[in-house]
Amino acid sequence: MLRPLMLSHPEDVELLALAGEANLRGRHFSQAAEFFEKAAALRPGAPALHTGLALSSLGSGENGRAVAELERAASLDDGSQRAGILLTMSYLRARAPDKAMAAVAQMENKANNPLVQNLKGGVHLARQDLAGARASFEEAVRLDPLYMPALNNLAQLDSLEKRPGSARKRFADALERSRTAPAALARATAPVASSERALQAARTAETELARRLD
Repeated sequence: MLRPLMLSHPEDVELLALAGEANLRGRHFSQAAEFFEKAAALRPGAPALHTGLALSSLGSGENGRAVAELERAASLDDGSQRAGILLTMSYLRARAPDKAMAAVAQMENKANNPLVQNLKGGVHLARQDLAGARASFEEAVRLDPLYMPALNNLAQLDSLEKRPGSARKRFADALERSRTAPAALARATAPVASSERALQAARTAETELARRLD
């Protein structure tokens, strides 16, 4: 279906991106990279195109190029945070926590939210900094008192530090908030909804990241 359209419009960025996505889903990584590379050349300021090229390169085993494209995509990111999440994950799997922290800091400077703070806490854990991890998870909960990923991580730290009572109280308080302030819950979660979708999309690439970077 795309082929005749592309023959008629060989420099249509949207068509090239669709072809890239289709090949990426079909695990035809070399072909996907070709389409994303053409699209990115025509529209170099589009972070999604560089992210697509990064994932295609990763699938082909070109890890260096993948990271370079993710770095470029993250620097151009329009707020979706997908590239920043993938870049952080790739650094962590490459056992480069300092670079992962730098990537999170870039996201934090652009749009601080519970998801970013929770991710930052994970990077602190990779650096074996439990105090820093707790501070980041607590900041995530400060930004959104009902943000479950950070609440779960704090509960795990509480258990690790032999403080099960703190974990139970934390969840009890969150449950009470969810019962008494449903409208506040909706308002609190709205700012990070698009970021959560980005994280979910990033997770679809996690298996490939693990296979290529471990």
